[in-house]
Amino acid sequence: MKTVTAKLFLPSAGLLAVAAVAGVVMFEPEAADVTAAIAANWPGTLTELRTETHTDSRVLELLTQLALELEKQQARQAELEALLIELQARSTETSIALASIEPAQPEVVDDTESIRRQNRFRGRRGKVQQADLIKAGFTAYEADQIVTLADETMLNRLNLEYQATREGWRESPEYRERMRELPSVRDRISQEYGEDAYDRYLYASGRSNRVIVTDVYTSSAAADAGLQAGDKVIAMADTKVYSMRDLRSIATSGSAGELVPVTVERQGNRFEVFIPRGPLGIRTDRGYENPSPGDG
Repeated sequence: MKTVTAKLFLPSAGLLAVAAVAGVVMFEPEAADVTAAIAANWPGTLTELRTETHTDSRVLELLTQLALELEKQQARQAELEALLIELQARSTETSIALASIEPAQPEVVDDTESIRRQNRFRGRRGKVQQADLIKAGFTAYEADQIVTLADETMLNRLNLEYQATREGWRESPEYRERMRELPSVRDRISQEYGEDAYDRYLYASGRSNRVIVTDVYTSSAAADAGLQAGDKVIAMADTKVYSMRDLRSIATSGSAGELVPVTVERQGNRFEVFIPRGPLGIRTDRGYENPSPGDG
C-alpha cells in the first residue's frame, strides 16, 4: 500500500479526542497498525502528525475531518460562553432594579385568609397539649382533664382495633358496629364541658373547626338558599358543623328532602336558611378560627 507525505495542523485542544476516535476505526492491516500506534503512543504520534510523517491517506482524511469539526465546536463554545456572560450581566442588573422597588403589601381579600393568618395553632396537628388548651381559654384543671379524656378515648379505640386484628374480625360488620358504640372525643368533651368546649379543643389541637364555602353550583340547593362564596356553615339541623364530613353526615341522615335549618355566618353576621337534606351543591375549604378571640 502506498504512503503519502502530508502536513496536518490540528488544534491542540482537540488532539486527544481525534486520537481516541482514530484509534477505534477499523481499517486494513496496515491502517489498523497505524491507528494502534496512535492509541499506544499518542504523545509522540500527535507530535509527528503536526509535522510531516508517513501514514495511511484514509486515516489522514478522517483526522482532517475531525479536526475541522472540532474547530467548529470550539467556535460555537466560545459564542455560548460570551452569551452566558451577557445573560449573567443582565440578570444582575435586573436583580438590582427589583431590589430597589418596595414590594406591594398583599390586601386581605376575604375573611378566610384573615382567619388563617391569625390562627396560632394551625399546623400543629397531633396530640393536644395542655399549654395550647390553656391558650384557647381552658383553665389549667380543665386542660389537664381534657388531655386525659382524649388520651383514654383514643386508647379505647386502639385497643378495640388491636383485639379485632388479632382475632380476625377487623373487616367484619361487628368491628364497625362496636367502634361506632365507643364514645368519640367530641362526645366526651361535649358531654363534660359543652359543645363550645369541643370547638375550642379543635382549635387548640390545630384541627380545622370551620367549613368555608368556596364555590356554589348553579341551580343547587345551596344556590337557591342564597349561599355565597366566603360564607361559613356553622350548623345544620341544629348540629354544629366543623368539617365537610359533618355536613355530609347530616345531609345523608334523616328523611331525604326534609327541610332543615342551616346556620350561616357572613362577614361576622349570622343568619338561618332552610335547605333540604341531600347534596348541597357547594365546594368548601377548611377554616381555622379561635372561638374565643379574647383568649390567648
